[in-house]
Amino acid sequence: MKIATVALLAAVFGGCESVTTTPAPSSTIGLPTYGPGDAYPAALVTGTVERKGPCVVLLETTDRLLIWPPGTAASLENGALVVTSPAGPTLHEHQQVSIGGGEYRETDFPRPISGLADACRGYILWLADPAWN
Repeated sequence: MKIATVALLAAVFGGCESVTTTPAPSSTIGLPTYGPGDAYPAALVTGTVERKGPCVVLLETTDRLLIWPPGTAASLENGALVVTSPAGPTLHEHQQVSIGGGEYRETDFPRPISGLADACRGYILWLADPAWN
């Protein structure tokens, strides 16, 4: 069975002003990542990237905790969350995005998860597809 990879569709709106970027403390922003694998689910979800306490979620009808590809990092620009990945565009807090991947409960997640903060447990998880272009 061939699984199609769905790309992330993101529109970034921003000015040309300079901003200060600082690494986000790992104790304040949960940015869990998943382990390696060959196949990715082919669903698509659209919502807004937001911080809920220490967690980065996709707000929609059902909030989903985003589980990111390896190498994804969080930082703060003027106090707002910025997520960067080696495989895709930069995402900003309050940005509307469509992210390919699949929905899971923590007990059913198909790969190992690193960096999942206790405060972020209990959300429905979204395995974010790394093909963000």
